[in-house]
Amino acid sequence: MLSTIAKTGRTVLACSIVSALAGGTAMARTAPGFMEQAGFRTHSYKKLVAPSTEARRLPMAAPATSVSSPATITTAGVCPPGTQANALFTDHMDAGKGSWSAAPSKGPNKFSWTAGGAFGGSGSNWVAKDFKTGTDERLRSPRIALPIGENPITLSFQSYRNYPNNCKDGSFLDISVDGGTTFSPIAEADIFVDSYNGTINASTNPLNGASAWCGGGSGFTQTKVDLSSYAGHNVYVRFHLGTDDLKGNDGWHIDEVKVDVCGIVPDTDLDGIPDASDNCPLVSNVDQADLDEDGIGDACDPDNDNDGVPDLIDNCPTTLGPEYCYTCTPQVLDSNPDQTNSDGDSLGNVCDPDDDNDTVLDGNDNCPLDANTTQIDTDHDGQGDACDTDDDNDTVPDATDNCPLVINLDQANLDGDAFGDACDDDEDGDGVINGVDNCPVAVNPLQEDSDGDGIGNVCDTCPNDPSAACDTVFRNGFEP
Repeated sequence: MLSTIAKTGRTVLACSIVSALAGGTAMARTAPGFMEQAGFRTHSYKKLVAPSTEARRLPMAAPATSVSSPATITTAGVCPPGTQANALFTDHMDAGKGSWSAAPSKGPNKFSWTAGGAFGGSGSNWVAKDFKTGTDERLRSPRIALPIGENPITLSFQSYRNYPNNCKDGSFLDISVDGGTTFSPIAEADIFVDSYNGTINASTNPLNGASAWCGGGSGFTQTKVDLSSYAGHNVYVRFHLGTDDLKGNDGWHIDEVKVDVCGIVPDTDLDGIPDASDNCPLVSNVDQADLDEDGIGDACDPDNDNDGVPDLIDNCPTTLGPEYCYTCTPQVLDSNPDQTNSDGDSLGNVCDPDDDNDTVLDGNDNCPLDANTTQIDTDHDGQGDACDTDDDNDTVPDATDNCPLVINLDQANLDGDAFGDACDDDEDGDGVINGVDNCPVAVNPLQEDSDGDGIGNVCDTCPNDPSAACDTVFRNGFEP
């Protein structure tokens, strides 16, 4: 007699004899009892006797509806008749870190996004180093919304497990259905291609006792996991590596992560990104660019830099501030809220390459906020005269310096006008400029010179003797 056994997320046809046998003792296997929660973490592992695959899975928000008829066997990784595999999530790891996150948040013992060593020989991938110390390295995927009614749901990825195969080091998969607060190991029975090959057995490995991949591979291997039992949940998948304190090695490479579903996945904007995962479901944006990381793609975000100023009127709509951090607590949204624009053009200072609009780019401008096309720098201190508060560098500020462009620390000013002697072209203030004044430091506007020797009477020691000898002798302290 045939009986239909309804399972969470799938429908299976079974013979009654199989049902009878299922009541027997289940095979014992090693399974990690790892549970990680906010504020609490334990790495204890123990032997479990598993009565069924379904009993080990996390509870669902709502039961999934199978796309298969009751008379159809749903096989992991194989779409039922009338449906086709559609990519729900794909990441080749070449476009940047995206929303992937590595833990712990600090220190070298974590996954890093790395160029080189990727699947296919080129591009980038995530790598967790096998350090010569006990480590617990984790890589969390972006949030993936698993639909109901499109089973089987298949996770696949390429990995290179370049660490010793003696199970002192090992890696496995975790999954979270509560927003990343709690993670539990994915059931071994759900790994239907490239299943675990051992149990971590090193006391210095934080993940000691976990069923895991124990390394020793000679290249990349594709792994496939059935996620059908998590249909209806928003999940995070986590790649988890534990190492001991013995010899280090290259580590674990992760690349080409993909989640496929069976059926028609809504894609309203036809950009190849399912609506559930699309950050602009109504606007085509294949690259899913999201400058400010607020979950709204740039193609449909009215404020791409998240500074509170709509892009339509923002003078720097796509420039983030130096301390910008959307995911921090508290958030730092310092992009360009004050809209400062020194030169009054269409670009704010934070994105304007020439803030004073003097045709000299800010990187080369010795006064980037004060127009000075000539770049004059009298004292050669790297700060142009247009913005230098002491142009002659004589320690007297230009605002009070009677010769701001000529060094004159003593500020001597014979005629008491606005110009110090060092820069005054009429030092005695008699209306005759120094170059033609026959007594430049003595007032003589009439320039009287009785002996015609070029020295005015008011400063001539021998005003009636044109001989140079008279002046020379007198100037040496003797009367003529």
